[in-house]
Amino acid sequence: MFELEPDDSQVVFKGDTIPIECRATYLKQSNARIMWFKNGRLVETNVTAGINVTTTILHEQARIRSTLLLYKIQMDGTSVWEIECRVVTSRGNMRKSVTVIILDNNDNKYCPAVSTSDNKGKSLI
Repeated sequence: MFELEPDDSQVVFKGDTIPIECRATYLKQSNARIMWFKNGRLVETNVTAGINVTTTILHEQARIRSTLLLYKIQMDGTSVWEIECRVVTSRGNMRKSVTVIILDNNDNKYCPAVSTSDNKGKSLI
């Protein structure tokens, strides 16, 4: 078993938070561990950068689960991140990835304001 959630591309705004969870089968003898990568670079917990990684081994379910929490998201030169979960074991590696697209919430071209007017007054949507 090897799952990444969400598994479809995600669109977020600057300042948003997004959790990404990776789950895999865990066999003690395989020494399984989960590693996270952003655009090919290893990611570890870094409070200043808005990154938190937590990993739990669920022995009774023979599973390992890791959550990458990206919070207060900021653009770092690119607005498209490729987030990869890599399960490393003594028997080999597996990987899955998801694309995160970051939009600047001050950029009106993505969500233009629409003004309507009726007998109840004006509204901005």
